[in-house]
Amino acid sequence: MRSRKSQLIDLILTPAFATMFMLGIFLVFLLWYVGSLASTTVYEREFVSRNFALMIDTLLTIPGNINVLFQPSKNLQDFSYEVQSDNVIVRDKDGFETKHFFLPNYLINIELSEGKLTDLRFVKPGNKIIIADSTINQNLYALNCPSEKVEVKSIVVDPGHAYNPERKQFDSGYVFGEKLESEETKAVARALQIPSQFVIKFTRSITPGIDQLISVGQRINTIKAENSDLLLSLHFSNEPELFIKAFIPYPSKNFDKSQRIACEILNSLAQALINNNYPLEGVAVIPRNSELTSDNSDDVLLRDQASVLLELGSLKYNIDPAIVGHSILEGVKNGRT
Repeated sequence: MRSRKSQLIDLILTPAFATMFMLGIFLVFLLWYVGSLASTTVYEREFVSRNFALMIDTLLTIPGNINVLFQPSKNLQDFSYEVQSDNVIVRDKDGFETKHFFLPNYLINIELSEGKLTDLRFVKPGNKIIIADSTINQNLYALNCPSEKVEVKSIVVDPGHAYNPERKQFDSGYVFGEKLESEETKAVARALQIPSQFVIKFTRSITPGIDQLISVGQRINTIKAENSDLLLSLHFSNEPELFIKAFIPYPSKNFDKSQRIACEILNSLAQALINNNYPLEGVAVIPRNSELTSDNSDDVLLRDQASVLLELGSLKYNIDPAIVGHSILEGVKNGRT
């Protein structure tokens, strides 16, 4: 009769026991490995760094202005970031790091904001990429303005339309609720009266609620009689988006001057609207030949002087006239340099 020791040795040497034993060792190792992963961020760093590099690759490839918000989950917000000439490094709070490469474009600069970034906003305005906190107030619609200097000392302002609310006659322009375009253009015109370096005249009364019918022809005569350095005609639109346009006369011997002033005004106004959290959708400078359009408001765009017709977005956005007025004057000043 075999001893218990011999029976035990036989059991150990059986294939089934050996298999179960190895599986047990593997299971213990697997549990240890999973537990160790829970205390590291290797996969999270891999995910974030790969997406970070892919985002830069995309921005370097796609033309135009771009604004993208990347929000890592809360457990990834302790990461820090470093962008080098051709790679992205993501580090966790213990200093462990993961690197991923992107295809560099040496014509486009990449700027990474300093400090802790919990949410990442990737902004591409023109020939640079800015990576910053989600609260960045960057003007994505900044235009490259011509270099033509425009010396402006006097401005004639044409608040578009004219309406008498008591008589309910004349042209009110666009209407949104109780807002009338004819009154809103006057409000912006009044905001231009702040102490400035310019002599400013108007084609019609800008007193609230008081108006008189003045034809486009009469307004043009006033503009010509004032012989100012610059004409600014003010209008609003009924478009659903907040899109600011500047129309300038074409052809015109002062086309370059009109373009420079229009461009500077739009840049100044766009940045002010963004800073004040208005949902700006875009800006544009548009050459306009009044002989080829049916809108008689374009007739005020004279070809023998610098002229800009501003369409200041939809009335529904309740843009503060003071912001608009200040931005317009800043834009005109910027055109001097």
